[in-house]
Amino acid sequence: MKTFIIFIIYILYNSYISDKMENVADNYYDTREKNNKTTPKVYDISHKYLPNLHKYNNIHHIITIIFVLPILFDFNILQEFLGYFIVIFIIRSITILVTILPKYKECKYNGKTLFHGLFGGCYDKIFSGHFASVFLATLLYLKYNWINLPMLILINFINSIGILLSRSHYTIDLIVALFITLFIYQNNLRVK
Repeated sequence: MKTFIIFIIYILYNSYISDKMENVADNYYDTREKNNKTTPKVYDISHKYLPNLHKYNNIHHIITIIFVLPILFDFNILQEFLGYFIVIFIIRSITILVTILPKYKECKYNGKTLFHGLFGGCYDKIFSGHFASVFLATLLYLKYNWINLPMLILINFINSIGILLSRSHYTIDLIVALFITLFIYQNNLRVK
């Protein structure tokens, strides 16, 4: 129960902070662009060579929900997932606040929503919460023998491609998410 309460508090806090961060980042980049002081672009090899499917941006939300949804059917796995999730996303919140990378040129901020902290915005880079969530879920599925290692790799490959095709994150965001999630999971750093 404690894990669920901490999770709810975190989501509310993160939604508030995410909204503020989006506004600060938008103002910063808009001002710098108007003064010709920045080119809001990060050179990403995957973005260069993969087709641009940004117009289907919601696909990576659907992929994440599909692969994380089974956790809801097992209370013990759900509690373990949320324990890790809280730690991973606190680290993610810190990385997002201390470094703001440019948004993808077609990304539009949707405004305040309760779920903004879960679904993200234009400037929440550094590491992907969608990738971290699915990777964590598949690590737990593997632990409890719901899937095997090749399936874990396949699911995370599909998720990665969806995130990159939709231009929701840079490649480095996925790599950092992989390492942070794996570190937190392997060292059992979770809220209990």
